[in-house]
Amino acid sequence: MSVLPRKLLILVLSAMLWLPASLRADAQLSRHPYLQTATPESINVVWRTVGGTIPILRYGPTPDALTNEVLPVQMVVRLGPDIQGSPVLPRLHSAPPGTYQYEAPIYGLRPATTYYYAIYDGDRLLAGGDADHSFTTLPSPGSSDALRLWVVGDTGSGNFWQKSSFARMRELVAQEGRRVDHYLHLGDIAYYGGLDSEYSAHFFDIYTELLRNTVCWPTMGNHEFPQSSGVTQTGPYYDAYVMPTFGESGGLASGTEAYYSFDIGPVHFICLDSHDLDRSPSGEMARWLKADLEMASAEWLVAFWHHPPYSKGTVDTDRDRRSIQMREFILPILESHGVDLILSGHSHVYERSMLVDGAYHTPSSNDGVVLDDGDGDPAGHGAYRKSESLTPNGGTLAVVSGHGRTAAASFGQHPLMRRQITSVGSVLIDVDGDTLTGRMLDWTGEVRDVFQLVKRGTVEQVPIEYPWAPKGPGFLVQRLSSGRTQVEILADPPAPDAVIYYTLDGSVPTTDSAVYDGPIVVGDTIVVRAFSQWRDGTRSSLVSASEKIPGGISFRKYVAAETDDGKEYDDGVVDLGGELIEIDAEGVAGFRFEGVEIPPDAWLISGRLQFSQQSISNLSSDGFVWGELVADSSPFTGENGEFSGRQRTTHQVSWNTESWTTLLTEEEPAETPDLSKVLDEIISQPDWRSGNAMSFFVTKSLQRVAAAFESAPSLAASLSVTYLTRELAFERVSSGLLEVGRAEDGQGIQLTFDSPSPSAKFYLGLNYEFEASRDLIDWVPIRQDSFILGAIGEDGYGRLTATFDPDHFEGDEQFYVRMIVSLDPE
Repeated sequence: MSVLPRKLLILVLSAMLWLPASLRADAQLSRHPYLQTATPESINVVWRTVGGTIPILRYGPTPDALTNEVLPVQMVVRLGPDIQGSPVLPRLHSAPPGTYQYEAPIYGLRPATTYYYAIYDGDRLLAGGDADHSFTTLPSPGSSDALRLWVVGDTGSGNFWQKSSFARMRELVAQEGRRVDHYLHLGDIAYYGGLDSEYSAHFFDIYTELLRNTVCWPTMGNHEFPQSSGVTQTGPYYDAYVMPTFGESGGLASGTEAYYSFDIGPVHFICLDSHDLDRSPSGEMARWLKADLEMASAEWLVAFWHHPPYSKGTVDTDRDRRSIQMREFILPILESHGVDLILSGHSHVYERSMLVDGAYHTPSSNDGVVLDDGDGDPAGHGAYRKSESLTPNGGTLAVVSGHGRTAAASFGQHPLMRRQITSVGSVLIDVDGDTLTGRMLDWTGEVRDVFQLVKRGTVEQVPIEYPWAPKGPGFLVQRLSSGRTQVEILADPPAPDAVIYYTLDGSVPTTDSAVYDGPIVVGDTIVVRAFSQWRDGTRSSLVSASEKIPGGISFRKYVAAETDDGKEYDDGVVDLGGELIEIDAEGVAGFRFEGVEIPPDAWLISGRLQFSQQSISNLSSDGFVWGELVADSSPFTGENGEFSGRQRTTHQVSWNTESWTTLLTEEEPAETPDLSKVLDEIISQPDWRSGNAMSFFVTKSLQRVAAAFESAPSLAASLSVTYLTRELAFERVSSGLLEVGRAEDGQGIQLTFDSPSPSAKFYLGLNYEFEASRDLIDWVPIRQDSFILGAIGEDGYGRLTATFDPDHFEGDEQFYVRMIVSLDPE
């Protein structure tokens, strides 16, 4: 392209921006150039300056042969809100004073070809002209070129772990000599408010070296909202990114940057907005999705959005409304068109599913929906396999990669997830011919998970019986007399050929360990560990341990008489008869327990009321539970106003239930939240003695029906309690963190915490999680470990130094810490 005469160029741009040339002298880059919306014949280069410039982009086949130009009149120039410019130019939603954004489209390129570029202010070089500033156009449609993707979500805080995760990925691909071709971001790019300044500091400044030569394809997360709106396509998110809306990168034109599709070689990608658009099957996004999929003819289909269909990390997708709707409404559309891989963030954990199809129900289950329950690792059970091309309902892998800046300290067990890892990191995905390989790389550089999907020939997919689940065997524990406990071990899943192996000495069981053939009786301090194998030994469960709080004493006490449960109605009438008790807003349900054996100085670990529910309701219900504040609760008499007239404990516990959808028995009771504070208030009464009686009272906003004693003694309400004796417990006032300071070497934080009395005759295993934060919100785990504390110091305290990278906190910056501690006596 010929270069306009310099005077004419200055005149054109000055008129366009209404900007005197004298004000351009000190203009500086504020966002370095980055790539957007590639096609086989075009690409967009975007950058920002503070102060106006004469923007020129030069490109060519080598860094020293930039023979082509994109001139200002061919660009989109966006002005910051404060700039007095031409009314015909588009405006940025928000930006620092004096900001100009330049979007330079380059057309007429060759497919799958690498070009180099530089950006100028007139003749003044701003960036580029070297090997790092390059772009590669997309291959021609239908190409089988190999493809490497970097995938991560929830990165946007600029912390040490985000930067480390990025650095480790860069090191790995450099070692392998295979760079990243494209970058998929799964949302929550800018914490915490989706501000323009947060995009600059937490995305563009951190990933500058990648973005200058790699296209990023983003999706909108909840932290992009409320500054940005998918409905209006305005805000810092929509200012920052240029997404294909006209089908220019492949797929069907969506007409919106909120959702879009594109093709890279053999892969068709679909990006959806799971946050602020209509997710219903009849909504505009779903209608576009169906039409786009009808056109798709790629070998692979990959979809990505923010809210995951399956997770038990920091988000429970059986409770999250957006996740439920994406699973129930959108996933069936995708699976009916043969989707291979679903990528999402939002939950701050790494999770990866088995090969599944049809898992749309809430709550999620693995019954009848798992097509392959292997580990998917080519070095383990082997790759998952599907038929070639896009086969409807041939199986889907779901990956949650919301661990870009922080990771959950713990997670629940999702029945469909084959791998769940609580570590900051990211995911690399390689597509090469008929094979897709994924790797989870953590922030230290360790590859923590490998999975592979091969699409070859015709594969018959049939849901398997007794699929693998992310848990080990279950335990039924019954406390016997004389300090003995009976333990029954239940295989999970309960496959007919399941074999259970267990140990009693604390070691991890193997196939050389004892084989379970019936209930075993152990001492109170013994923890049973077990795992199972089934399907001819080709599947092994995780190892689980019998639930045991060290030195803890557990019991379950049932309502033991007809007069110890009943209902007081709003008019004061008390009914102590009948086989059912309605727990609802029309009055108070009462439950009394005789012979509650808790010592006055016990440390309560947990306490819950449990009910055999006798009703079915799909409606959520709220209520409260409290106790009678007396040292020994007297029997119910049935007198009018009796329940409401008894003295209440200061503490009452909210009890919120989503639904009661199953008629449960005594083995699977409905239960309240933890009532430890209520129990503690009762046993703190001066006259409390072990063996006294307790009473509890319950209300609900909607009807719940529980079995009364008259139904059957085994179905009556029960009180389940676990406590520690003083000899084995922390003092109640000493379970918190006492002191925080820097370690002497300056490379750690000194934590001083309470220990039991120096007279304690045992050691403590201290399992800790140490987290740090700059602002009391952004908690980030620094280290998780185990530490054996030997003899207690004479001062009764224990000390632990937790290390962290000194770059995380600089100078005398204020910070906050917290520590979670659990005890395990040797």
